Amino acid sequence: MKFQILFYEDGDPIDIRAIGLFVNSFSKSYTKTVQTIIRDSKVINEHSFKHNIALLMPSFKMTRNGVYRGLKVGKGDNIVDPNNITDVCWKEIGQRLIELKSEIPQEATRSRVIADLAPSDIENVTDKTNRLYESLSAKSTNGSTLGRVGATKILFSVFPEVALPIDTSQWRDVFKTSDYKSILKTMIGEIKDWEQRTEKKLEKCAVNKVTTLPSIYNVMAMIARPQI
Repeated sequence: MKFQILFYEDGDPIDIRAIGLFVNSFSKSYTKTVQTIIRDSKVINEHSFKHNIALLMPSFKMTRNGVYRGLKVGKGDNIVDPNNITDVCWKEIGQRLIELKSEIPQEATRSRVIADLAPSDIENVTDKTNRLYESLSAKSTNGSTLGRVGATKILFSVFPEVALPIDTSQWRDVFKTSDYKSILKTMIGEIKDWEQRTEKKLEKCAVNKVTTLPSIYNVMAMIARPQI
C-alpha cells in the first residue's frame, strides 16, 4: 500500500518549506492543544491519560454529540466527562499502553520514534498499537461503540509519538482501507522515503514547536482530503 501524503501526484517529495507552511497554518488553539498533549503524554498515568483525552477531543469536534458529548477540561483544570468515557478507556487500554510505552528504547528521540526504531521494533509497536485501537474501537458504552474515528483520536492524545488520528473522510477518501496497522506502517514507510529522498528530517519543518512525526503527517493527511 502506498499513500501520497508527503509527495505530489507526480511522485516528487513536497518541499520541507511547503510542509512547514501547512503545519504553521493551523489555528493557534489547535497547535497549542497538540503541543500540550505531546508534552503531557511523555509519561502516562491515569490522570494524564484522562486529561489528555478530555483536552484533545473537543479540538477534533468529537464532543458535540454521541458517547463523547460534553467531554472537556473545565474550570480549575477539572475533567468534565458526563458519560465516563475516559474511565472506560483507561480500564480498557491504560495498563497495556503504559507497558507499550516502556518497550520503546530509552535512546529513541521521542519526536521521531517511528522513523528511528529498528524494523523489528516498528513491527512490535505498530502491532500492539493496532491491538489497542481494535480494543477501543469495538468498546461499547451507553449502547454505542467508541468507533474507529474516536479510537484513533484517543490513541493520538495519549500516544502521539506513534498513533495517527484519522477522521471519517480520511478513512474513506485518503487511506481507503480499514486496516489501521497498515496505515501506521505505510505512514512510517512514507516518512522514511521522504527523508531519504530529501535528505532532511521531517520534524525540522516545525521549528520551535513540540512535535512528533505523526502530528506532522496528520496535518498533511488533512490537507490531502478531497476538497468539497
